[in-house]
Amino acid sequence: MPELFCKKTLNEIVPSARAILTEKLLDRKIKQEEIADLLNVTQPAISQYNKKLRGNILLEMKTNNRLSAYFDKLAGELLNGKVDINFKTCEICEKTRASGTIHKKDMTPFICLVEMAEKRDFHA
Repeated sequence: MPELFCKKTLNEIVPSARAILTEKLLDRKIKQEEIADLLNVTQPAISQYNKKLRGNILLEMKTNNRLSAYFDKLAGELLNGKVDINFKTCEICEKTRASGTIHKKDMTPFICLVEMAEKRDFHA
């Protein structure tokens, strides 16, 4: 039976996204404490992301031009208080999968609840 892709998202993609966002926000001279508030994690977690001890960045996520632009935009939205990162989990997953950074063979044993809901007709 296939597993939910959300498990992979929460265990791999979101921590990688946090690491990327941490790097982008630190590049903008934002303090670790503020980044922690923006990403809803602790300051020690931000320190670990910065030291590459947490959020093993998928190299493909970091170097993909479309994803890089997406994370630049998301970093700006976080700084402007326009978004809560917790509400971006599915979007981060969707953008990552759409970018091709996760190989099809790695997605095969998984199912996505959002995609399943979109395919079903709940109006019947």
